[in-house]
Amino acid sequence: MLINLFIIFIYYRLLIEPFIPTFFSDISFSWLFFYALLLIFPFKFTIKPDFRIFNRWIVILIVYYLVVILSVLWAPQYSYDLFTLKRLFARNIAPLLIAVIAFYLFTEKDNVHLYIKHTCIVSVVISMIGIFQMIVGSSVIYGDVRSTGTFENPNGLAIFLVLTLPCLIYGIESKIVSRKWGWLATAIVIGGIISTVSRKGIITAVIAFFIYYMLKKQFKKIIKLVAAIAIFAVIFSGYIVISHRFTQEKMIHDIIGKTNMAYVGLEMFTEHPIIGLGYNGYFENFGKYFPKSYVLKYDCHNEFVTALANFGLLGFIPFMGIFIYPLVFSVKILCQKGTMLNKEHSRDMAVICISSVVPFMLSAYFAGGLFAQWPLIFILYTNIALVLAAKNWQSFKVSSNIIE
Repeated sequence: MLINLFIIFIYYRLLIEPFIPTFFSDISFSWLFFYALLLIFPFKFTIKPDFRIFNRWIVILIVYYLVVILSVLWAPQYSYDLFTLKRLFARNIAPLLIAVIAFYLFTEKDNVHLYIKHTCIVSVVISMIGIFQMIVGSSVIYGDVRSTGTFENPNGLAIFLVLTLPCLIYGIESKIVSRKWGWLATAIVIGGIISTVSRKGIITAVIAFFIYYMLKKQFKKIIKLVAAIAIFAVIFSGYIVISHRFTQEKMIHDIIGKTNMAYVGLEMFTEHPIIGLGYNGYFENFGKYFPKSYVLKYDCHNEFVTALANFGLLGFIPFMGIFIYPLVFSVKILCQKGTMLNKEHSRDMAVICISSVVPFMLSAYFAGGLFAQWPLIFILYTNIALVLAAKNWQSFKVSSNIIE
């Protein structure tokens, strides 16, 4: 019951949310699945009295989100009004709770396999929506035909699909999904990413494949990947809607613009290095540093610089810990040569984690507002929880057998 509600909220909500009414003007009824999770989780938790709800990564999340919530106090443009409280809950408290529930659920192999299976299904459906949008030209962003799926922007869709790729590859290799269907699904998901015309999405998708196959030491597949990239590059170079996004002029223009915005963020940080400007500080102060801009408020397009400017070192250190801790944890598992309980499962989950976190960090370096898009953070945290829970998976199986 709990795993089914979790999957519905994490994945299938994305398919039905555009068609579901809201309450309190802007809260979707799909969040009722989340509230149901919160009601059922305490009862399920009592079944595993030896389950440790806290680990170092969860503590890091708590510290970071606590800083974010408290930063409203020193942000002059904000207060704890109803609108801000709703945003704080959706973007901070909800992801934290999802991480805790995921850590609990994925100590069981059946739950892991069910999650992987539905990852494959939903990623294909959303990709097909994106491909359809590209074909009929129903989604135009800044004059370009770029698919958004059921997301608000094409980059969000692309990053989401990239996060599903490691699970999709694992699902094929572990035979959770059939080989033929799995590779067809992979082709559709790649098509979905291309339909977004997102440079971050396309590049990080290649990186995700490369990291996965490199860590699994599947070097023949890396060669095939390079060949496939070359073929796709030749094919799509003839399509202006895609190729113009990769022109030298366009790339240089975007890099210069984002570099300037990042530089300003570092200036903001040096003025308030300890606690930063406060909640949404960069966004609110953008106009002061770019007086000639036609907009007064704008995002930095760099999550790391945004964290520095908004929360100073107080928030930036735990923010980096969100990524660094699971990466170090995963690398240790892959480097461990001695015997360990359920070694192969843990290694597979470590590969999924690294193949998810590294591409996401690269996207976060060139994109802003990712932590405001909670569907992306839910998937990221869930993929991280897979490896953190894997350490405890075998021990729980053993203890349950003893009880029986």
